[in-house]
Amino acid sequence: MRNFDSTDEKDDLVLDVYGEKLHCDSQILSWNSKIFRAMIKESEGSSEICLKDSIPVEDLRELLHYLYSSCEPVNDHNFRELLHWGHTFEVNYIVRLCHQYMESLVLSRRITKALRIEFFLLSWKYSVEHLKNIYASREVYVGPPNCMKKIVENVGIPG
Repeated sequence: MRNFDSTDEKDDLVLDVYGEKLHCDSQILSWNSKIFRAMIKESEGSSEICLKDSIPVEDLRELLHYLYSSCEPVNDHNFRELLHWGHTFEVNYIVRLCHQYMESLVLSRRITKALRIEFFLLSWKYSVEHLKNIYASREVYVGPPNCMKKIVENVGIPG
């Protein structure tokens, strides 16, 4: 697995995260992310973009790993970060992978009630409409509808 610490022959961009430099191909970033595309365009002429205070370096490595090799499966250990950063950087196919992962677990009923509730909240936070519909149709029980509505309101998640 590539760690992005050293340059590859196609790399033409360095992402600086808290002083740690990750070497990337600007075309791969631009093709996959509207946010990276805008950053690259804004820094025209510069071969380095500073991402301080925006993303932990290990989360960026994980995101880059998926941008470079989309064949890795989303799993329990990485889906939260991938979902969050996929939304943040507008990497649609990573967001889609996370949605599919969450939906498959919810529909398989192989998850704990705590995880069902977490997925319910994530479906509202990240507008996972299909998952919200599954919960709304009561295919998957997470609790009384009034209780879940109050949770969404109290957590401050827009609906």
